[in-house]
Amino acid sequence: MRNQKIIVINGFQRGGTNILYNIFQSHPLVCSPINLELGQIISQNYRLAPYPKMKLIRFLIKRIKLKFYSFLNTKTVLDTFLIRILGNALDLLLYSYKKKEFNNPFNKYKYKNKSYTKDEIKNRILCVKSVHNDIRLTRFLSRFYSDIYIIGLIRNGYALCESWIRRGKTAKFSGKRYRKFCMMMINDSQEIDNYKIITFEDLISNPFEIATELYKFAGLKPFTLDKLRFQVKKVLTSKGEHKIIFGRERAKYWFDSENISDLLNSNINKIQIEKLSKNEKQNFEKEAKVILKYFNYLKN
Repeated sequence: MRNQKIIVINGFQRGGTNILYNIFQSHPLVCSPINLELGQIISQNYRLAPYPKMKLIRFLIKRIKLKFYSFLNTKTVLDTFLIRILGNALDLLLYSYKKKEFNNPFNKYKYKNKSYTKDEIKNRILCVKSVHNDIRLTRFLSRFYSDIYIIGLIRNGYALCESWIRRGKTAKFSGKRYRKFCMMMINDSQEIDNYKIITFEDLISNPFEIATELYKFAGLKPFTLDKLRFQVKKVLTSKGEHKIIFGRERAKYWFDSENISDLLNSNINKIQIEKLSKNEKQNFEKEAKVILKYFNYLKN
């Protein structure tokens, strides 16, 4: 096993996992596999994404991947020598991607003006991100790695629904998706050691406070950092525009507690939820009500 300790982030696409990912990547003891999600590394599906003619191939890869994930969670794997074989293969793959951080123009820095050495990167704690169906890998990972810390990131479902509708999904589909993946994280948190659930709302309102809480949870010293490094992405404004509000898109910058508000908009949920129609909210609630109520998101 090359990675002796691992941190896993579970959550949603458009759910703030990139912010949480950046918080862990800011810590000098942590490295990640060049900003790729776990499922992307396993399937290499991201290479096909720009090509519309590859839709059938992407669909087949997705189906094969889900079957493979189901197999990984069977007793045939978890209770036999296969977990060692398959786990070590995945561990070696993740390790090879982690080493590529040395050439990343942003993540190669452990502090604002000091970069890692190649040996330091090899020995850093690995942090990976699993979203949507890749959450299914959590149980396998928790059985293979003895020193593992898992964070499930939950976000207000109405805001996620707006984001998914804007990308072509229906409110009903969004509700089913939200319920399914939230239930996965809730169930895993109740059955797997060292599993912590946090909310997007707490994360974006108090990023430095949450960072300290998570560093303590994962045993990352120092527990408190003066600056955190975040990647700049386009955000939705109150006028419905996607704009860069700080710096250059995809670049990473260091922020302190005084200027972090220049990047993170704590009103983003409100902006998105207001764009949902009454009918969209109702259709979403029909599928996701139990989860919305569980996390106190349900609208009266």
